[in-house]
Amino acid sequence: MTNEKNNLYDELKYNSIQHLIKSVGKWKTDSYIEMPSEWSSNERYLPAGTTEYPGLVDYDIAPHMIEIVDNFNHEVNSIISNNNN
Repeated sequence: MTNEKNNLYDELKYNSIQHLIKSVGKWKTDSYIEMPSEWSSNERYLPAGTTEYPGLVDYDIAPHMIEIVDNFNHEVNSIISNNNN
């Protein structure tokens, strides 16, 4: 029975390590953080019925919105607030 438990333990340990390696391998390793306008143009989908321009956010329609949206970035806001002090 103890041999069976040891085999089960070894199999569980091996599978856990493999899962951990695979999970860590998916982590982003660069320090680049997309600006909100970049993220929204790649990820934010506007469904039909909520806008006359359904699909991914397209700043070609309103290019002035890029600066407004990017000001929601915490890094930009911290730079602005540090410069005002």
